[in-house]
Amino acid sequence: MTVASTQNRKTFAGDDATTSFATTPIVFFETSDLQVYVTTDATGVSTLLVEGTGYTVSGGDESAGAVGTVDTSGGSSPHGALLSGTTLVILRELPLTQSADFINNDESDADVAEAALDKLVMSLQRVDERLDRVFALPDGDISGASTELPIPAASKLIGWDDTGLALVNYAAGEISAAISVTAYAETLLGEADADAFFQNLVDGATAETAPAVGDVILLSDVSLTPDDGRKMTLANMLAVVKGLTADATPDRAGDYLLTYDSDAGAAKKVLLSVAVPIATQAEQETGSDTSRAVSPGRQHFHPSAAKAWAQFTDAGTAALQASYNVSSIDDDGTGDYGINFTTAMSSVNYAAAGMSASAVNSVVMMTSNLAASLEIDIKNHDATSVDPAWAAVVVLGDFA
Repeated sequence: MTVASTQNRKTFAGDDATTSFATTPIVFFETSDLQVYVTTDATGVSTLLVEGTGYTVSGGDESAGAVGTVDTSGGSSPHGALLSGTTLVILRELPLTQSADFINNDESDADVAEAALDKLVMSLQRVDERLDRVFALPDGDISGASTELPIPAASKLIGWDDTGLALVNYAAGEISAAISVTAYAETLLGEADADAFFQNLVDGATAETAPAVGDVILLSDVSLTPDDGRKMTLANMLAVVKGLTADATPDRAGDYLLTYDSDAGAAKKVLLSVAVPIATQAEQETGSDTSRAVSPGRQHFHPSAAKAWAQFTDAGTAALQASYNVSSIDDDGTGDYGINFTTAMSSVNYAAAGMSASAVNSVVMMTSNLAASLEIDIKNHDATSVDPAWAAVVVLGDFA
C-alpha cells in the first residue's frame, strides 16, 4: 500500500440524524488507531469518546491498512446521532512503536516492510498535523526569539519581554500600565456590567439637537444567532414603530411611553396618566393649572364655561328646541318660565343672561333663582309680560 493522502484528521458537522461517518481517505490498521472526539461548537469543549462504549469501528486492515466507518449508534452506551451545534472529529493516532522484526539472511517480507514504512509516514503526518496547531515562529524569522513558555504562575499573563526575544509572566497591573488609554476609556473599562458601560457611553456622547431621519442608532439584532450588533437609521426605526399593532384602547393607568429623563440621564418608562395628565374637576374649577390637558367631560367645569343654556319657543306652550344641562322648561303664564337644571348649581350665586324675539321690543329678566332652577319673565318695553316667538338663556357659575 502507498500513503497517497496527507490527511490525518476529518470532521463532521452534527445534524441531529447522522450516526455513520466514513474515514475516507484516512486509512488505519487497528480500530484503536482512531480517536473520536465530539466538540461543542459554541464553547470548543471536546469530549473523547470510548470505543466499544460510545461508538464502534468497522473496516481497517491489520496488515495493509484500509479505510472504514465510525458508527455512533453502536457500543454499550452509544453516543447516538450527532447533535446540531456539535462537531465529530476523527483523528488517526498510531502507537509510536515498531513491530516489524527482520532477521539477518532471512527472506524479507515486502508487505511487512511496506506496512512498517506506511506506519512511519502516518506517524510523521500526525506530528506534522499537531505542529500546524502549535505556537511557532514563521520559517523566515531571523529575530532569534524563543517560543519557550515561562514556568506557569497563577493569575499571570504571558507576553514578550522588553527585548522582544523571550516570553515572560506579567501581572495584570504590569500589562495595563504599559497600555496607554484615555481617562474616559478607563472609566468605560471600569464599569461593572454592560448596562453601566452603555449608560456611560450615552452620558459621554454629545447631544443631538437637530436629529435627521438619516441619523444612525445602535441596536442588538436578536434575529441573528448569536445576537449581533447592528446600526439602524431613525427612518427605519420609525418604520418599525409603524409596523407595530395599534393600541385602540390605551390604558392610562397601565400603559407606558418611552422617554428620556434628562435629570437622571437615563431612558425611562412613564405611565400615560403621568406623561399626559388630565385636569380634575377641582383643577378645572380653579382654572389656574397650565400643565394639564382638558378632557371633553370636564371642560365645562372651568369658570368661563357655560353651566347651562336653553333655546325655546312659545306658540301657545313653551317647547325646548336645544339645550345643555336643562332637563325641562315650565310655562307658568304669559312671559313667565321656569328653567330646570339637570345638574344643580353649587349655590344661588350664579349669573344668567337672556335674549328673546317678539312683536315688540322685549327683555329677559331673572325673577328668582334656586340652585336647581331659574325663573325668568319676558316683558316688552312698557313692562307688559309677553310670550316670545323664541327666547334663549345662558347660565354661568359653579356646579354642585
